[in-house]
Amino acid sequence: MIVPGACFIPSAAAACDPYWNHVVLAMHFDGDFVDEKGHTITPAGTATTTSSGLFNDAGLFTGTSGDYYSGNSVDFALGTGDFTQEFWIYIGNQIADIRVWQPQSVTTEVSINHDRRLFSFFNGISITTGDQIPLNQWTHIAFVRSSGVLYAYLHGVEQFNRSFTYNFTTSDWRGNNGNPANNYKLDDLRITKGVARYTSDFTPPTKAFPDLAC
Repeated sequence: MIVPGACFIPSAAAACDPYWNHVVLAMHFDGDFVDEKGHTITPAGTATTTSSGLFNDAGLFTGTSGDYYSGNSVDFALGTGDFTQEFWIYIGNQIADIRVWQPQSVTTEVSINHDRRLFSFFNGISITTGDQIPLNQWTHIAFVRSSGVLYAYLHGVEQFNRSFTYNFTTSDWRGNNGNPANNYKLDDLRITKGVARYTSDFTPPTKAFPDLAC
């Protein structure tokens, strides 16, 4: 359960990541949209950064439905294997879906729906259940696929799991605002390809993710 107003105190960055070689996207939003893995990520619209992040700066999305950031690399084609998509989000206001990192022109998705709940659409079936993401509070989100099963975690607590065997072959991915009335910040977006980092409830990281291998 997420406790509104709960205090989260971040600490210094972790020393190293044993799965760093499997990471295909690593964004701290520290004054820019740089991917620490070297891919070109391009912001558009009024997408920008702010100094009021969780660990340092954060991505800020307050403008229009044209606010987005995008990248194109074969590394982003996740295939049918395991993966972990995780990030911290601070929602000030939301009336439409938020897609933090999705393949373009593909209807299969994992996202945050307009009711601030974790959402998945695959094979004609949508699932949205569990707790609401609280407003005005940093919350850790993780979508993890392990052996064809998708697990959705809100601040380390499983919200649902489902069969999810979609083959992600596209290399063209994007994160978008969804609606001009959405107002939110992102910090520490990380995509790990080939690794299911979490398959049961866990304690969210208290440090910015590291940018080097162990």
